[in-house]
Amino acid sequence: MVGRKLKPSILGFEPISDRLCSIRVKGKLYNSTFICCYAPINDAADETKDQFYGDLQNVIENVPRYDALIVLGDVNAQVGKEQAFGEVAGKHSLHDVTNDNGERLCFFAAANNLFISSTNFPHKTIHKGTWKVPGTDRVNQIDHILSSKRRMSNILDVRSYRGANCDSDHFLVVARARFRTQTVQCKSERRIRWATEKLKDGEINTKYKQEIAKQLELRLPQSDIELEWNSIKDGILEAAKETIGEKQRVRPEEWYDEECRQALERKNAARLIYLQSKSSTHKENFKEERDKARRLLKRKKKASELRQMQALDDAGTRGSVRTFFNKVNLLRKGFQPRINICRDGEGNALTDKTEILKRWWEYFDNLLNVGSEAADRITFYDVEQEINPPTVTDVEKCIKYLKNNKASDFKQAFDSVNRHKIFDAMRLLGIPSKLVRLVEATMCNSKSVVAIQNDISDPFEIRSGVRQGDALSTVIFNLTLEAAIRNVGVKGLLDYNTSQLAAYADDIVITSRSQSSMIRHTTTLQMEAAKYGLMVNASKTKYLHSTRNPRPLQDVTIGDDTIEGVSSFKYLGSILSSRNRVGDEVNARIMAGSRCFYSLSKLFRSKYLSANFKLSIYKTIIRPVTTYGCEAWSLTALETQKLAVFERKVLRKVFGPVKDADGDYRIRMNHELEALMNRETIVRFIKSQRLRWAGHTISPIIPDIIVASRRSFGAAAALCSYQSCLACCRRVSSRRGS
Repeated sequence: MVGRKLKPSILGFEPISDRLCSIRVKGKLYNSTFICCYAPINDAADETKDQFYGDLQNVIENVPRYDALIVLGDVNAQVGKEQAFGEVAGKHSLHDVTNDNGERLCFFAAANNLFISSTNFPHKTIHKGTWKVPGTDRVNQIDHILSSKRRMSNILDVRSYRGANCDSDHFLVVARARFRTQTVQCKSERRIRWATEKLKDGEINTKYKQEIAKQLELRLPQSDIELEWNSIKDGILEAAKETIGEKQRVRPEEWYDEECRQALERKNAARLIYLQSKSSTHKENFKEERDKARRLLKRKKKASELRQMQALDDAGTRGSVRTFFNKVNLLRKGFQPRINICRDGEGNALTDKTEILKRWWEYFDNLLNVGSEAADRITFYDVEQEINPPTVTDVEKCIKYLKNNKASDFKQAFDSVNRHKIFDAMRLLGIPSKLVRLVEATMCNSKSVVAIQNDISDPFEIRSGVRQGDALSTVIFNLTLEAAIRNVGVKGLLDYNTSQLAAYADDIVITSRSQSSMIRHTTTLQMEAAKYGLMVNASKTKYLHSTRNPRPLQDVTIGDDTIEGVSSFKYLGSILSSRNRVGDEVNARIMAGSRCFYSLSKLFRSKYLSANFKLSIYKTIIRPVTTYGCEAWSLTALETQKLAVFERKVLRKVFGPVKDADGDYRIRMNHELEALMNRETIVRFIKSQRLRWAGHTISPIIPDIIVASRRSFGAAAALCSYQSCLACCRRVSSRRGS
């Protein structure tokens, strides 16, 4: 834990392992590095101890040479008063004999020119012990502080304090040190949040409009556009201040009150009396006060949770859907700490607001201004000259093997596209010249700033890519990508061509009947995209061979890039596999649903929320996560069973156990859960979603679409392992019609 005043002086923090971490603090004359450690116990295996001290040695070797080094923590080492260790340990240790961990600590200190400062100061015996042996009154000194000998005079005193109590068998070890840290003055400005929800009131809304009109009438027109905008902005803010006001910060309900504080004070006082007298009476009194404090805190916390659940239930009863789900998400996410520290280009931590703002300015300036290097990296050549006419063997391979899928991803697609090529693409697609000029005007001399709370950086110009956060940017990028894809030569469905191309934003999938066809069209896509400043990201591009027969994975080389061959990958949130089976996708969705269910377990365990509200939470939050992309699933009996088992697990938590005729509680049977759900199970939900998707895809009015759909769903081996989606839809629709 770092104090707020010391926080601006932090230069870096590095968590090395579950036993080691380091933090570096900026000083006026020199910097200081603190290494916190937790060593294995004395009875641990030698290999474990060697590994720990090896890792600790690696950390120390990376500490800057002139830093003041402090190593502290629970090293589980008893250091004695032997003369052999006098160079690294003082004469005021609690122990007379050094154990194995203590010898390792002394050898380590000697090898790194360190001194065990916690043994160098005379104190009472009770102020030397740091750990109380469980079940006894004996204490050991196993928590130590080591400092570099060059700066050991900075450590003024080290002792343990028994008054600090956090229900641990360790005592608090405190060192008084002399370090001149670099103080940084940081003035934090409060960010103003307006109570915009008051505008829902018609009277306040009308008053706000009248106040805006009044403020704008009082202000004189300005000749400069910036001055005019500042005048309008000040008028709007002044009107908001007069009518709606600032949003009052609502602190979360604090269940820790004065009664809790007094209970902890009584417990701590009883503990101090017990530590001083060590009598059995005082020991029992301390245990009693500790149990009382625990019961009180538990009761207070439970009452606070009850009030939260009642507020949630009231929001649902009133029909306040937004309030209801906002509270659900708040309970689901829990506390979200604000991270306002970043690292510079060399990896050092930045804590000063000005430096942080400057670093983010540099980052976004480099990110959003991408150079036109894509065309230089692509070697342009005539692909058709290197491709021979297909032979009989090639045709047989196309029949034997199903597809070669390649998912391409562009590197910084929205930020790297050439702006001049955007306008050329719009003209190529027949966009009216007036609209092209308007789009060009909006993108000319566009600038952005970085805002961190109330601090705003200097503006920087964006010279490439589309505008950030602009509603028109997605349309413009899609038009540019369409112009690039049109020259690839992939049109129509795979039923009539050797390749098929599907794109969603900058994620593109090329499906081909042969590897040569896939390489040819991918190379063409690279060349055409490079003309518009787009470069394929080889590290995110994957190659998948879809076949019935298992084959070893192999990478594919396209130009200068090597594309990784995989057996499965996630595309648009769904898992595609080489065996074309939906089982992997179903397992992944059940895992995602289980994680979502765990995040809401606090609500499902609550006895104060009705079953109807819990059921609505399941249907609106958990089930959509589990059934994402289910419209294209062709489920087998095994996968249907897995989904049903997952749903029944959630429903048993929703409805709880039931009391039978004997008065004993039991879990609800499967048919009982189905009756409570009115037969609206997750499997029936998936079937209805599949029919809905089929209804959007297949129109009975246009025969050509029906023929194309039959062709696209006809090859069961290509789309799924056992049965086609169309067959599933037909079977479900026939059952519902009967």
